[in-house]
Amino acid sequence: MKKYKNPYIIFVLLFCIFTLSITVQHTVSADEFGTVPPVEELYTIYSIHTNEALFESEYVEVGDQYVSKNNAWYEVISVDYDNYLAYAEFKAQFYLPTITSETPEHTSTQQVVGLYHTHNAESYVPTDGTDSIYGIGGIHDVGNALTLALLQQNTIVYHNETLHLPHNSSAYTRSRLTAQSLLNTSPVPVAIFDIHRDALPKSSYEVVLNDQSLSKIRIVVGKSNQSYSYNLEFALKIKATSDNLYSGLIKDIYIGKNSYNQDLTNQALIFECGTYLIEKEAVIASMPLLANVINETLFNVSGSGDIIISDDITDNADIQPATDTGITNTDTDLTIDTDLDATNSNHLKDNIKILVSVLFLVGIISLLMIVQKRRSR
Repeated sequence: MKKYKNPYIIFVLLFCIFTLSITVQHTVSADEFGTVPPVEELYTIYSIHTNEALFESEYVEVGDQYVSKNNAWYEVISVDYDNYLAYAEFKAQFYLPTITSETPEHTSTQQVVGLYHTHNAESYVPTDGTDSIYGIGGIHDVGNALTLALLQQNTIVYHNETLHLPHNSSAYTRSRLTAQSLLNTSPVPVAIFDIHRDALPKSSYEVVLNDQSLSKIRIVVGKSNQSYSYNLEFALKIKATSDNLYSGLIKDIYIGKNSYNQDLTNQALIFECGTYLIEKEAVIASMPLLANVINETLFNVSGSGDIIISDDITDNADIQPATDTGITNTDTDLTIDTDLDATNSNHLKDNIKILVSVLFLVGIISLLMIVQKRRSR
C-alpha cells in the first residue's frame, strides 16, 4: 500500500490547533486575576475622550466595564495586547442615592453573610514575605479580620476557608462548590463575598482616612450571568454607602466578562482588598470600615432617591467637577438588563462562531482523510 503525506491536511490541522490555542489562552487569562504580572505588563486603560489614564488592570478585554471613583461608567472598546494599552468610552454617569443610617425596630431579614476565598494563596509581600503562599495565604487573615468586624456588629458570618488550589483558570470552578455550600447553609446568607487581593502597584490602593493609613477596596462584578444587573446594583449601593461614610474607601468597580460564580445569587460580589505590595496591616485595618459598610447597606440604611443614569457626556464627573444635579428623588430605576442581554448575546455569538469554525475545520480534515485513504488503496 502506498503511503504519503498530504500537505493540505497538515496545514488545516495546524491552523485548527493554532485557533484553539488562541481561544483557550484568552479564556484562561481572563480568569487569572491576582496573578502578579511584571510591572511592564500591566494594562493601562485610557479615555478616548480625554486620553487620560482611567485605571490599570492585570488583564482586560473588549467589553469589560469600569465605574470610576466619581461613578462614571466606561466600556473598553479596544485593546492593544502588544503594548498593554486599552481605550474605553464613556457609557453613562451614575447618580447614587444619599444614604442615611437607621436602626429598624423590626426586620424580617436575618443578618447573615458568607465569605470565602477562590484564590487562597494570595498574600502580601511586605508582611507575608511573598505574594503567594501555596495553601492558606495572607488573604485568609483579611477574611478573618472582616469576619471579626462583622461579628462585632451582630452579623452572623460563615467564613468558609476551603482551599481551591492551585491559582489558575479552574479555581472558580472549584470554588463554585464552596459558594453553593454557603448558600445552602441555614439561615441562608443575605449576601456572599469572595475575598481577594489585587496585583496592581501599591499607589493604586493606598489611602489615608481619619489620619489612619488604610487600603482601598475594589469591587468586581461579573457580567456573563443572569444576575449581573442585580449584582451591579448591589455593588453601586455598597459604593454609595461607603462614599457617604468613608469617602475613598471603595476605589472603583470593575466589571469583567466572566461570571465569578455570581450567577448563584443576586447579591454576590468580589472584594479586592488591597494589593500584593501593600502592608497586610493596612488592609486588616480597613476591614472594620468595610464591615460597617456591608452591615449598613444590607440591614440598616435608607436611601434618598434611586440610582439613576445619565448617558449625556457633559455629565461625566471625571471630566467636569461634580455639581449639584438637583436630583435627589426620582422614580427612574437602574435599568441595564438590555445591556446585559446584548453582552451575553455577543458572547454567545462569538462562542457559536468559534464552535462552527472548529467543526467546519474538523469536517474538512475528515473529508481529506477519507479521500487520502481511497487514493492510497
